[in-house]
Amino acid sequence: MAKRIVTRIGNVFCAEIDNECKRFFQYVANDLEELNSSVIRVFKTKYPMDYEPEIEEIVKDEVEFYAHTILKFGIVFNAWYKVGTSKNIGDEYKEVLFGTTHNHIYPSVHEIIEVNPAKNWRVWRINEPPIIQNGELSVEYVGKINQGGVIPYIDIINRLKFGYFKYKTIGWKIENGKNVPIIENNHNKEYKKTSDNMEDKGTSKPEKQYSFNRESFLKKIKRALSKAFHRKSVNEKNQTMEVTLNLNARLQPTHRHKLEDIIQNLLEKEKIGTVTGGSTSLNTDGEFSCCNIDIHLNDNNPNTVKRLVEILNPVGIPKGSILQGTEPNFKTELGTLEGLGYYSNGTDLPDEVYKSYDINYVIEQMEKAMEGIGCLYSFWEGKAYTALYFYGTSYEEMKRKIEPFVASYPLCQKSRIERIA
Repeated sequence: MAKRIVTRIGNVFCAEIDNECKRFFQYVANDLEELNSSVIRVFKTKYPMDYEPEIEEIVKDEVEFYAHTILKFGIVFNAWYKVGTSKNIGDEYKEVLFGTTHNHIYPSVHEIIEVNPAKNWRVWRINEPPIIQNGELSVEYVGKINQGGVIPYIDIINRLKFGYFKYKTIGWKIENGKNVPIIENNHNKEYKKTSDNMEDKGTSKPEKQYSFNRESFLKKIKRALSKAFHRKSVNEKNQTMEVTLNLNARLQPTHRHKLEDIIQNLLEKEKIGTVTGGSTSLNTDGEFSCCNIDIHLNDNNPNTVKRLVEILNPVGIPKGSILQGTEPNFKTELGTLEGLGYYSNGTDLPDEVYKSYDINYVIEQMEKAMEGIGCLYSFWEGKAYTALYFYGTSYEEMKRKIEPFVASYPLCQKSRIERIA
């Protein structure tokens, strides 16, 4: 049985950056205004790799920034680890401002209205009602607000490395190495639509380029070079094949990259090809809907395609996925796993529930209930719901296993469960 992950306010965590330095942050609060996610304060000093943590020394350091995140995912994916606890969490976090904006508002569940993001800001302090709601952001807030939203662990790590968040999001721009809120009325000059900002295509992969793991980063460069060197002349083009794995899986790019790594290792072992790219698609609400992984095969022999299908299915591919190619044209269905989407209601429960109960505990209990049947693959944080994506041998069995907990835990009320594969 997997060891239970327990986090408490006051915990101090360490992230080792490229085997070059150690960075530290502290868990200081949960914010019911942002899905009761964990709020961390990140300290400014970069420590050498041989530094032995002195917790009380660390927590006296200058704070570089505050952010919301899900601590468990960073622990599970080895992005950071706990080094100690201090009762000194400061008082400054109580006055910290966060800000987000969107280019849509939702008057009802079935209605979406497009709006100017410059006039749709939400600014708030931890566990307090917004001081700006669906309003304009004045210049006085520039330099004072932290980027809101529940930020994935990989983006926290990237900011520790580079000093700012590398990804684009509506309402924010990168200026002089800092994330700066946009206060001009014309946001369209700064940003494309949300789906364009979040989707990565081909071999560009911004999330992968800024991965905190040096070895993984070099491997991905090698793949890109491999794609270039595998391009054949016109006379030889029919000797190789480009195929696409259309995954019926709701994976954010960071988690899709992990699956790409697994497939790449299998391709290298079989000596039949290489992964050359990938993308994640979104639906109209900005939720992840499906993924593509591009694969270069060293020849166009039908037996190679057959072997590719044979090695892909045991990896853990959801049902409804398709492997397809051109020159020659073919389409093959594959996948063995069924999918369950759990949608936690982030708006309609009493404030006391969001304040007193924890989404991390929900994840822990669901994985425990599904042990041996399914597990969490990815997640998505929307305006009204947080989605958890589980894949396993049986949707009905996963659903049956978690229903008693969902029925009894206050934070799970008014949630919904959907079959997603």
